[in-house]
Amino acid sequence: MKITFPYFIILVFLLPLHSFSQLACESLDAGSDVTLDVSMPCTDLLATLIGLPNTDTSTYVVGEPVCPLPPINGGSPSNVVIDDRWSQIINIPFEFEYYQNTYTSLVIGANGQISFDTSLADTGSGYVIGAGDLLPTTNGTFTLNTIYGAYHDMDPSISPDPTQINYLVAGTAPFRSFILNFDDVEHFGSSCSSFSTTQQVILYESSNVIEVNLVDKPACTGWNGGRATLGIQGNNTGEFAVPPGRNTGVWDAVDESYRFIPDGPEDPNTTVVWTAPDGSVISSDLLAAGVCSPIGTTTYTVTVTFTLPNGTTTTVFDTVNVTVGGATNDFFGCQGDSFELDATDPAANNYIWTFDDGMGGGPVVVQNSPDPTFDATQTGIYDVTIEYPSAPSGNMTFNVTIYPQPVIATQPEDFFICDDSTMPNSFDLTQNDDDVLGGQDPTEFDNITYHTSQADANMGSNNILNPTTYPATGGTETIYVRIEQNAGLCFATAFFTITYSQASAGPMTSLDACDLDSDGTVSLDLQTLKGSEALNGQDPLDYRVSFHPTQMDADGNTSPLANPYVTNVTPQQVFVRVENRDNTDCYGTDSFDITIAVAPEFVQPTPMEMCDEVPNDGIAEFDLESKTDEITNGPNPNAMVTYHLSQLEADNGMNPQSSPFENTMSSFQIIYVRVANASSPTCYNVVELELNVNDSPEIEDPIMDYVECDNDGDGSEVFDLTSKDLEILDGLVGVTL
Repeated sequence: MKITFPYFIILVFLLPLHSFSQLACESLDAGSDVTLDVSMPCTDLLATLIGLPNTDTSTYVVGEPVCPLPPINGGSPSNVVIDDRWSQIINIPFEFEYYQNTYTSLVIGANGQISFDTSLADTGSGYVIGAGDLLPTTNGTFTLNTIYGAYHDMDPSISPDPTQINYLVAGTAPFRSFILNFDDVEHFGSSCSSFSTTQQVILYESSNVIEVNLVDKPACTGWNGGRATLGIQGNNTGEFAVPPGRNTGVWDAVDESYRFIPDGPEDPNTTVVWTAPDGSVISSDLLAAGVCSPIGTTTYTVTVTFTLPNGTTTTVFDTVNVTVGGATNDFFGCQGDSFELDATDPAANNYIWTFDDGMGGGPVVVQNSPDPTFDATQTGIYDVTIEYPSAPSGNMTFNVTIYPQPVIATQPEDFFICDDSTMPNSFDLTQNDDDVLGGQDPTEFDNITYHTSQADANMGSNNILNPTTYPATGGTETIYVRIEQNAGLCFATAFFTITYSQASAGPMTSLDACDLDSDGTVSLDLQTLKGSEALNGQDPLDYRVSFHPTQMDADGNTSPLANPYVTNVTPQQVFVRVENRDNTDCYGTDSFDITIAVAPEFVQPTPMEMCDEVPNDGIAEFDLESKTDEITNGPNPNAMVTYHLSQLEADNGMNPQSSPFENTMSSFQIIYVRVANASSPTCYNVVELELNVNDSPEIEDPIMDYVECDNDGDGSEVFDLTSKDLEILDGLVGVTL
């Protein structure tokens, strides 16, 4: 089945575009149906397409298609009936990209041109072609952004039919084509007017391919030297493409076609997939190499998916049938297969089946009954005599070939390579040949291949070309092996893994430990503190980390340090080993230093008490630093003491408070004191300091005056001030006057 659109061709060409032995004439062509003999059931499937949509148009290559042409006449009139004239602006119904610019309109030249420079509309197009005016050029009448297909001096005014130069749009979006026809247009000049040209220029939507078809372009040397030019020219003289032998010169052409195909970077969103009937992928390219098919007819599908300029996704597909078999009554299978041989004839009343295994015993009768079918399970010739009630007997012969079925003799071995900079960085997959073949006859099963997918192994396609030096790329990869019988019909598969391990340790950084209780020792969880650093991205499920006192121990995997590790040695060098869990001989080592800093000793400080002032708002000023010596049992010059509002700030050494300090919480607040080693500030303890603000007592005001009578008139008397206590306190308790 071919997917076609009237008068134009689509689409993607992922094989090298510089090879033009076969250019597509259909939108997507999976190729002709194939018939194969069972002795050679494998073939290449090759799809072809006209051009790859959205391919960058900075450059073009030229091909020579051999395809049927759309109609030369019947299009819309261009109304170009004046000699050497550009047409009015003609709009095209799709976006066409030409040398990286997108156009939706153009003008037609009377002398065989299309230009995207619409400023030329309804102006003179010129006709002079000098002998030296070779593309690329802007000499004389040559313009940029123009298709010359072919450019030579024609005169539509001789037969001023507005449809003599016509155009039409064919196909369905997004695969339309704009077709410009020059239908039997006479050449200019009295000596050349008996000559006429029929030619065609086609612009293909989506693929941005340009096609020039020269049906009949003679050369008349009686005017303008008979010169003509065929090619394309872009935004400047550095952008052009010309078919061989068709630049400016004297030449004629009959039934010649040239296709200008964008050749810049391809669209990465375009995908090509060949699939088998069960949906398995057999290739991701237009070429599906070495496809092996079973007996009978198998239909393969090629699908191309791509993104259009408007962002939508389009899919096209085509199919090809591959038929494998011999004569009509020849059957081929593998050991264990059974074939139903059918000699049915409605007029028959009995069937006598005989079998000859070719071993010299002659044919023997294996079934004599009205049943017209027989199940064949052995190699040989099955002959059936067909008996009729009142007619002579007939005869049919069936040839059945049953090939031996290979097996995977021994599960193939998994391979492992450690990247230690000395071992090879490739695998010899054929080391598994002997395991796969085992005791089977190598002359019968001589084809063992390796593949990167189960689908490829099942189809016998895309085998690894150099299995003795398969690149080791890192990690674990599954490889699929196929062993097949010589005829290629019977096979078995298995899989194994290859692993390329790049064991490394670190790089490691030093570890600063803190002795919080100042007893001279630290307990370190090395796996938590340094394990991830040692792995450096390697999977802990695949690699093991251990710590050792010496390089020799790390290399020999001896004397691993306990975890947690308790030490009082500073500084101390520790050696780390990272090894592959499946192959402990694959390892890497590094080392780091442990330095122990001692956190300064501290004393739990007594609370700070301050008396509030009326009106007792619970806020007072504290001299925090007055507690430093008490806390450090000092002074201690090795201690660095800072005061903080929270445990978090103290732990991070953030936002230290200074004196005088006003409490930020009324009446009671805890200040977090960070006591750090002055030489190693990250080694610290935090102790809490309580701040209390006590209410001031309120004295009764006013207090009655204390009056005594001067009885003796000497101006003095004894006053008992304590007699005013009750009045002053007015019920207050817990205070002293």
